[in-house]
Amino acid sequence: MVPSTINTSPRAQRPHTAFWLGALRAGFRAYLEEVFFEELSGPVRKREHIWDNELSDDNAVKQGNACIATVSTPEQMFRLPWMPKKPVVVELAAMAGLAQAVGTRERLARVLEPGHLTHLILPFLEEDPGEARGALEMALQLWGRWQSPRKGADTARQVLFCNEVADGSSRLPHNLKSLVGRVERYLRAGDTVLLVTPGPTLPPALQRLVGQTLHAPRLSQTVLVEILRTIHSAAAAMTEHDLHSSIPPDQSLRQITLTQLQAALRLPNLDQLASRLRVLAGPPQKSSNVTLDAVRGQSDAVAHLRRMLADLDAWRDGTLTWSEASMSAVFYGPPGNGKTMLASAFAGSAEIPLFATSYSACQKAGHQGDMLRTLHEVFRQAEAAAPSVLFIDEIDGFSERARDSQHEQYLRGVVNGLLTELSHAASVPGLVLLAATNDLAVVDPAVIRPGRFDTKIPIQNPDRTGIREILADNIRLSQPVAISDADLDMAARELIGASGAEVAARAREALGRARHARRAVNGEDLRAACEVAFSGDRAAHLRRIAVHEAGHLVVRASLGLPPPISVQIGLAGGSVTCPAVAMHTEASATDALAELLAGRVAERVLLGDLSSGAGHGPDSDIAKATLQALRMEAEWGFSDSVPIWQPSATLFSLGIPSSMKPAVERRLRDAENTATEAITAHREATLALTEILLERRELAGDDLRRILEEVGLGDREATTSVTCLAS
Repeated sequence: MVPSTINTSPRAQRPHTAFWLGALRAGFRAYLEEVFFEELSGPVRKREHIWDNELSDDNAVKQGNACIATVSTPEQMFRLPWMPKKPVVVELAAMAGLAQAVGTRERLARVLEPGHLTHLILPFLEEDPGEARGALEMALQLWGRWQSPRKGADTARQVLFCNEVADGSSRLPHNLKSLVGRVERYLRAGDTVLLVTPGPTLPPALQRLVGQTLHAPRLSQTVLVEILRTIHSAAAAMTEHDLHSSIPPDQSLRQITLTQLQAALRLPNLDQLASRLRVLAGPPQKSSNVTLDAVRGQSDAVAHLRRMLADLDAWRDGTLTWSEASMSAVFYGPPGNGKTMLASAFAGSAEIPLFATSYSACQKAGHQGDMLRTLHEVFRQAEAAAPSVLFIDEIDGFSERARDSQHEQYLRGVVNGLLTELSHAASVPGLVLLAATNDLAVVDPAVIRPGRFDTKIPIQNPDRTGIREILADNIRLSQPVAISDADLDMAARELIGASGAEVAARAREALGRARHARRAVNGEDLRAACEVAFSGDRAAHLRRIAVHEAGHLVVRASLGLPPPISVQIGLAGGSVTCPAVAMHTEASATDALAELLAGRVAERVLLGDLSSGAGHGPDSDIAKATLQALRMEAEWGFSDSVPIWQPSATLFSLGIPSSMKPAVERRLRDAENTATEAITAHREATLALTEILLERRELAGDDLRRILEEVGLGDREATTSVTCLAS
């Protein structure tokens, strides 16, 4: 290759031409002249008239240096008279990304400082970078001569590409060590160093060397027009305005990969090219038709999402920087309560597109590599469409990497891949991250830490008001309707404790009864539908549930644990909602065991026997207590023996080892004794709470705290310390 002698500085550009655009055009010309030297030389010698308006020195042709000619006017763009066969789109896009990221002459001066490391984030680097290193090195040398014509050649410009900085591969430590060594060697020699990665994440050893970080945008109309007018013969004759009108807008172009663009540019007909680009960009991604106004029974979650929505609007208006806003959250709680709907409703209210995925959706793509590519693709699409919402369902599927299992290595790579994507997504302005899980405790802590997901939002069964609203929304889809407000109040009272999905199912059952009878749905249909879920002695069943939940409240209050958020009882069951726990001491974990077993203890003390409710399923009180006692012994180091960490989830699923079983049984027995003492000591308070629950069916917030005070369980000093997650 022949080194280019072009020295056309953007100082010569017209006043309205942006510095970065002048730098881009000069860089394009210099690079293409060098790459296509032989192709340029041949056609110019045979058909010099083609280049008459481009050449300022005919002697250059005779000397075989036609490709190093300068333009006759500073504003005239350099164009090849054909569509080059060698793929150069990635190289030109990389150069354009660097020019846009630099932006100004002042920032360029800092990039070119001797002994200075600039971190350039090129979001399309996950694709084949081709010869982008050579293109960027040439650009830096060219622009360096503008900044300091005499000293430009004295400083070496080093460009380093690294795809593996954050990919979680097993080769990472060795690659990083080699990379850090090269960077340090170049900096000690006083070289200018440009480190190019696809995302913002850098290990500490590299991050401490970085002088500045530049973010290159994805493909835009402006850059694509420059590429087209430079290398596509049909586009060379078109005006910039006509080209802008024929290609998709910026937001759609961001979804096109550079490989797809390179292939499309092979089409000689510009109309066909524009049509191909529109197909690749796909139809505009529409936002959800559901809004937060349609969400029922989750007032606290909706209030938080409305605050996020206000911040998003402020960012779009330019009154708030993205780094100041908290735009990520995890929904957690029992299934059937609209976690997916909340994500869709937020996107609908914001009028931005929603992209959704899940662990199972990615896993079905194939082996680990295919799964990670699928996961990466949805992140790429969401980023390209920003502002947008990316929703990850079943995030508990990405369970703790530390847990021992048959698929530990597979899962470790998957979780590392997710962490990489989340770290990058957190830095993308306009990209809102939402996730959902039924069990927050089993998600890898690194996945849901602040910075990736800032807020944890509990999503519980709807309260009575929410149940009534869900019933009304579903019933009134049918016309005519013969249901009164009193009918809705009755049904809402009966369904307290049911999930939102169960409430909607009862409404459909009522509609189905009326439809089968070929008449308007009425109160009897609704009553019958609500009673389908239970048969037997309703009063006795409901009293047992009230006693059970009252037992939880009494033991929790008597032990000084953080006050509960709410309590509900109904024929569908009962629940006490408490703040999520971030960290236990041994004392607080021991008290929590007593609280978990308090419901069944209350049944035995006040009713004389036990029911299966406390042990019904893997989410039951007994299951949770057993797992926590096992964690205290196997994971948390609370045992009397030497603290050897063992995965409690695996031990729990395979059966508690005989060596550990006596200690687990002792903890559970002691916890049950503690709960029995508390219920016995506060028997009257437990009975009083039982009657209040039978009458009210639900208590929450200040009202619940006031009731506890009235029965003698309020204003109690905490006897143990426990750290709760802020919601």
